Amino acid sequence: DIAAQFRQAWIDAQIKALEGKTPREAATNPDLRPALEALLRDFEENERNISDQDSPHRGFAKWVRQELGML
Repeated sequence: DIAAQFRQAWIDAQIKALEGKTPREAATNPDLRPALEALLRDFEENERNISDQDSPHRGFAKWVRQELGML
């Protein structure tokens, strides 16, 4: 599944907004975790604007939080 591959790749990708660290690294770094949370809130806001209920982008932020133990 392409969406699942993207999700897995994203949590281990270096993200400029996270000072070049991965979301996985940012989730365990007290200095970067607020930036990761802000990024995920932005994703959630964008998800609310997606009209297609079956979009693979829906639930991405929740999945990231679950995957990284942030819930």
